[in-house]
Amino acid sequence: VDVRTPPEWRFVGIPDLSQAGKKPVLLEWRLYPHMEINTHFAEEFSNKVQNKDVSVYFLCRSGGRSRDAAIAMTALGYAHCYNIAGGFEG
Repeated sequence: VDVRTPPEWRFVGIPDLSQAGKKPVLLEWRLYPHMEINTHFAEEFSNKVQNKDVSVYFLCRSGGRSRDAAIAMTALGYAHCYNIAGGFEG
């Protein structure tokens, strides 16, 4: 789950998961341009990822937003949430 913003997706690009047979889920943790927390994140995430037992990897620029998103989804019962420490910059 790429939790960056649309400008980041356009400027930096999105992860290519084709070799793994997967597509990234693009879902902002903080909403551009004011960067307030997306209060609908959990609902939108649950609509995109229904199985709470799958492994979910969260990614952002440096690892902060993705860490927060992984913690939040773990608290909602998703058993295998992982933060990609260092994000795209790491």
